[in-house]
Amino acid sequence: MRINMEEGSKRVREQDEWARGVFPAAHERLRKAAAAMPTGTAAQPFVDALSELVQAQADSTGFVVLHHPGAALPAGAPR
Repeated sequence: MRINMEEGSKRVREQDEWARGVFPAAHERLRKAAAAMPTGTAAQPFVDALSELVQAQADSTGFVVLHHPGAALPAGAPR
């Protein structure tokens, strides 16, 4: 049981480290894409809401906790 808890804790630390490295660049790409979007498009409300959500996350913690996208894929699967 202890080994499982230690392994789970290790995975959480690794995911946090990964998110801290990935989030700033993804946040910047989102900001640029949102700024480049023409106003009045059907996607504008979604873009605005997503931008607000991501900015709130950046303001509160500086990163977002995400599971690594390849974590659930079997070994050797394309990523």
